[in-house]
Amino acid sequence: MNSALPAPSELAAIGVPMACGVRAAFGASGETGFSGFVLDPEDLTRRHVVELLVDGVPLQVTRADLFHPLLSQAGIGDGCYGFQFVVPAPVHASATRFEARLANVDEVLPLTEPVEPTGEAARGHVEWLGHLRFRGWVRQPGSGEDAATPRISVTVDGAAVMDVPADRWAGAFADGVLQPVRGFDLELPDSLADGRLHQAVFTLAGPSAGSAQEMAAGQGLGAGQAVGNGQPVGGGAVPFLAFADPLRALIEREFPADGSDRHPEALRVELYDTLFPRALPFTRYEDWCAAQPAAPAFVRPEGAAADQIALLFLGEDALDVSFAALQNEGGQWVAGALPSDSAKANFDPAPLGAFMTGEAHNSTAFAFLPAGARLRPGAVARIEQALADHPRAIMLFADVDVEEDDGTVWPLALPAADYERSLEQGFAARCFVLRTAALRTALKRGANSVFRLANFLYDFHPLPVGAIVHLPGALARVPAACLRRGHAALNRATAEHFAATKQIARQAIAIGECLPAVRIARAPPRTRVELVVDAASYPALAERCLRAALPALRRIDGELIIILPPGKVNPALAPLLSPLPKVKVLQRANPRGAETFNAVVAGTQSQSVIFLSGAMAPLNEDWLDELRCRLEGRDAGAVAPLVIDAEDNVCDAGYVLGPNLDVVRAFAGRRISDPGYGDLLRVAHEVSALSFDCVALRPALLRDLGGLDGLRFPTFFAGIDASLRLRARGQRLVMTPNAVVRDLAPGRMGTAALGRSPLAAARARELRSLRARWSAALAHDLLYNPILTRDGEPYSALCWPPVRPIPRIAEPQPPRNWPAGL
Repeated sequence: MNSALPAPSELAAIGVPMACGVRAAFGASGETGFSGFVLDPEDLTRRHVVELLVDGVPLQVTRADLFHPLLSQAGIGDGCYGFQFVVPAPVHASATRFEARLANVDEVLPLTEPVEPTGEAARGHVEWLGHLRFRGWVRQPGSGEDAATPRISVTVDGAAVMDVPADRWAGAFADGVLQPVRGFDLELPDSLADGRLHQAVFTLAGPSAGSAQEMAAGQGLGAGQAVGNGQPVGGGAVPFLAFADPLRALIEREFPADGSDRHPEALRVELYDTLFPRALPFTRYEDWCAAQPAAPAFVRPEGAAADQIALLFLGEDALDVSFAALQNEGGQWVAGALPSDSAKANFDPAPLGAFMTGEAHNSTAFAFLPAGARLRPGAVARIEQALADHPRAIMLFADVDVEEDDGTVWPLALPAADYERSLEQGFAARCFVLRTAALRTALKRGANSVFRLANFLYDFHPLPVGAIVHLPGALARVPAACLRRGHAALNRATAEHFAATKQIARQAIAIGECLPAVRIARAPPRTRVELVVDAASYPALAERCLRAALPALRRIDGELIIILPPGKVNPALAPLLSPLPKVKVLQRANPRGAETFNAVVAGTQSQSVIFLSGAMAPLNEDWLDELRCRLEGRDAGAVAPLVIDAEDNVCDAGYVLGPNLDVVRAFAGRRISDPGYGDLLRVAHEVSALSFDCVALRPALLRDLGGLDGLRFPTFFAGIDASLRLRARGQRLVMTPNAVVRDLAPGRMGTAALGRSPLAAARARELRSLRARWSAALAHDLLYNPILTRDGEPYSALCWPPVRPIPRIAEPQPPRNWPAGL
């Protein structure tokens, strides 16, 4: 009955020592098989039971009693401590993660690092982003930086359509190690947007791969370089559905309305547009602007007098360009110029006061722009309409078009409000409007720069809802060189805000690519701080996690709460824990999930707690100080660091709500050196949701919320749901790139590539619950701009078709609860 087993590829002499005292090995064996052994050196008569989990779901159970030749040769008992699993080929091809655990001890324990699949799914992955856009990666033999760029052939319904180079870099696992792979991003021809369901198959182009133009034109395959082998990419055909015209117009043409105000198919149209969004590359921004629907004519409220808008340009350079753009501008307005410094940020309040009492004495609001900026046609009407529609608005700020020296134009799309980013970046200061009364107040308080004018409203806390209004879509075109200046003025304006609000903090000028930047360091709290390390979920990584995390804890004399599995403690942890004067050990049989999180929160009396997954290792010495000091910021409900993988690619920088009516990690896959869209990876900023894998928060606040909801969100979305409940209470969620942690097992964070794995159904169920509770938040992410794409890659493109953006105010979005049994 005992048969010889193939040895795992990374077999040690007698395996890997585990926390419960056994030694084990586990690895891939053959095309779809896995093998290994488990033995207890202190009791060689004992036989263990092993579970194989696929994507976290148990698939097979076996007894470790098979003969293993290497153990026999080493003289280990009778050598019968081996086990073997054979996974069905369809399951193996669609899986994203394999894991073996002991099944006959109190604690469910992983034997080794997760083993990644080696079947078809491991050769690549393809994802439909909506409409005709697809994204994916491929691993080909001999890949490397010097290897020939592979090409991806695409066939739709059996017909060759195009082939494209996989000329981007991405990361994927091979033999348990994160390795660089080739990535691609493509759009299929418009002729396939015909409202019919199609099947797209992606393969590595073979020896006769031709050009994409030849294939799209139906000219067949020409002679090309042999860089592929015809193998499929991903788990099979990818279905997609796209429409040539906007679905709304198509349905209204085919199914005329019956004269009612709302078309009978409107609900279905809205759902389709949300679940299957389309996008347009940033390189076609000018075309996007030309296709944008025209704004309606300004409608002044009945009986209201005509208001005059004062347009103020700071500086003297290129004033003729700014004034020339006003020649055809309608509405009631008056324009002027203020002397300023080279950054076009500082000004002398005296000339401004003279302008306010002179030419602009009838003006009800003042718009501030740098000299050289050009208002877009209809900008004054948009300002007038927004002020009329939002009578409580004190300040308006708008997106801007950024014009480079070579004439290239790209959009700087902004959030509805972001207090943290306002202080570190002053993002609203180059195109904003203040009502006259507010401007007078700011000048009395000593404001003498546009950055101080843009942040002085935050001196008053809490601000009434609707005091600050965001206008999506650019109001003006601003020279890029001007936007990048003003570091010193921003630094001073932030210091003046802290002085006015009696907050203790210091600033330092930082590096920004497209906007100025400062780094804020608030005074550290004097209260007790607890660091909670979940060393039970990933015991093999706990030692690396603690070695990286504990030096920062020792400096602040904080308390460590470590979560361990029942039974023997890993001997490697004892030297790390013994020097600490304050250590509390919690042993949990089921360490994963909301129960452990809630148990810690319920039992602590500290004012702040930092949770750290045992699979993460902090990289900078002041990471703990950065998190707890950010938590001292006004209305800060939770703070998280930037998470990167072993190859310095971004894993987690907070979530964007709404793409495909789902949640998506922002900037996932970008290099840590990438500044991110609008420098978001360079400055601390607010996000709509956090994962809670590494997070600082106030336990009392989470207790008031009722803790994490482990009933509706047991696996994927408990942290997302808690984040949204915090924001509904007016609490801010902050991501800071000044604290960086490395994810030692980044494959565990992936949820987008579940495919047909067993966990896909569980995630789909939780997603339905998330959509039911937070439909409004998912539909309107106030920290993400509506002109940007809502497909699976945030900040990567423009939405299509263009929308007519409406003014936005940052107001809490409450949940919609429903009975647990539904």
